[in-house]
Amino acid sequence: MNISPQDKSILCQLAEKQAAIAARPIHKVKAKEWARLNGLRPGRPLVYIYQVPWWEFDNRDELKLECRDESCRKIERNFRYLIYQWEHFPADMVVEPIFYSHPVIHDTGFGIQEKSESILSNEYYTSRHYIPQITCEADIEKIKMPQITYDAKATEQYFHEFSGGCRTRSRECWRPLCILIQAESGLAGYRPMESGRSSAGIKAGSGNHTWLCGGNHSQRYQHGQK
Repeated sequence: MNISPQDKSILCQLAEKQAAIAARPIHKVKAKEWARLNGLRPGRPLVYIYQVPWWEFDNRDELKLECRDESCRKIERNFRYLIYQWEHFPADMVVEPIFYSHPVIHDTGFGIQEKSESILSNEYYTSRHYIPQITCEADIEKIKMPQITYDAKATEQYFHEFSGGCRTRSRECWRPLCILIQAESGLAGYRPMESGRSSAGIKAGSGNHTWLCGGNHSQRYQHGQK
């Protein structure tokens, strides 16, 4: 994948903006507050805003995407969302000067694909009816053991797309149970469990490499050595 200089410049500028935000002392204060709260120590309640309906903000100039490559647009979108939230409704969010370059993984899947029908759709959302694919015990045979492979070459190439900036893709891992069986069926067997930074810029890591990016310079470290 060849990333254009224009796309690279856009992402690096956004990375530097996130780094500048993360360098503010308030984030160290907020991080200590979250550690205090998670440690169950008394203090004021903290506010964290998530599950934002971003599609309702798409008409804001600050969120308009400029990159042309689709993968770059995904990264750009994440940068813009974070910066926009900090500038308009930060609450007690903590912005870190870090972005990870995740490994490239290939997955064959587990034998079942989503089947659904759109029942309501507009410019903001789509409601779907998911067609159950596991309706009897025999359907369990459809489930196959997925083959997961790590592509070291692609990971390295992916990481080095930016010589003077950082490149990353968010990684999500979830089990879409509700799209394979009816939600009520999925909950039927549920039982409760018994109780028993650097101000200079963004850091991106992949494998044994780390980039410290920001300003007009980048430095590469390998195994902790310069």
